Amino acid sequence: MMIPASPVQQACLIRLEAEREALREFRASGGKVMGYLCQAFPPAVAAGLGFWPVRVLEDASTELEDAGGAVIRPDVCPLIKVLLGSAGTGSLACSVDTWAGLATCDQTRRCFSILPEVLETVVHGLQLPSTRTAEAEERYSASMEDFCRQVVAAGDSKGYDEGRAKSFALAMHQAGEILADAVTSGALSPLDIHWMLHLFHTTRPDGLADFFREIIAVSGGYPHSRTVAVAGSSIPFNDTILLQSLQDAGVSVLPLYCSGLQALPYRGLNRPTESYDPGSLAAEAFRSVRCARSRPNDGMFDYVESSVRESRAAGLIVRTMKFCDLWFTERVRFREKSSVPVLVMDVSFSTGEAERQVNRIEAFLETLALA
Repeated sequence: MMIPASPVQQACLIRLEAEREALREFRASGGKVMGYLCQAFPPAVAAGLGFWPVRVLEDASTELEDAGGAVIRPDVCPLIKVLLGSAGTGSLACSVDTWAGLATCDQTRRCFSILPEVLETVVHGLQLPSTRTAEAEERYSASMEDFCRQVVAAGDSKGYDEGRAKSFALAMHQAGEILADAVTSGALSPLDIHWMLHLFHTTRPDGLADFFREIIAVSGGYPHSRTVAVAGSSIPFNDTILLQSLQDAGVSVLPLYCSGLQALPYRGLNRPTESYDPGSLAAEAFRSVRCARSRPNDGMFDYVESSVRESRAAGLIVRTMKFCDLWFTERVRFREKSSVPVLVMDVSFSTGEAERQVNRIEAFLETLALA
């Protein structure tokens, strides 16, 4: 666990520890945790099925990456390796009873095919279509309905409660709106945002909106010299190299990456739906996706560029995980389409990674200062 370095982070740690204890009690009383990796999976569906949903993006270390690399082929995303390497560590991944096995690429397919054996847990499969069509949306909605039937038939859930799903979704949306407003205003430091996003992805949303209001009010603001947008792959909780470097330089972050604003009600993303059945929630999640894997992915570029312009960001960092071709192959188009300087960073959790990243970030910030 990271050491909190600000009043916001200290408050987040207290709430996080309380939620982890509540999660342990929830499991001890017979409750089950459902893990997921991609924001295209609506956690309200898991809540409707009676699960405690958690988006597992926590660990990041050389040791866990190496351990995961021993059970899967080497050319796999470090995020996948870390997840598979976390067996027996007592991490959040080890608290998951059932996985929403949403396959978004060949690497996640490989992960979910061996995860039951490695982490001794259950995986219920799902497929996210890459095409952005009405037919694909309908197919994803239907597959979410099938997913729920599969979970119930397997005895992992007693059934889907739409009222429970609605309560979860509305509370999450309310907390997400407050967090998104604070993030886009530049009122929070990069690491304060990081802690709050982790809470948003892993804890229960009840009361989270009020908690966010309280800690934002006492945060004291974040004086900064300029803003840098960050797009690309998700950033695990314990991987703070990029965000710490930007904060040390007095830079504000616009988090456009997969575990950032894309998961929050921002610029029309993740809007509340009128119905809270699994199909409707899946359709809304499908429409909210702004990912490099989408075909066509023009919407992703438009989302990034319009966000950069609106925030008056001085630069854009595209953070891609090693072996993640979905993001890395778009580096040329990012540079062509962006109105600001672009740094593409291909990262892992290997030894020496921190020094390499810090050097590249510092050099990039120097070019922005000269521009």
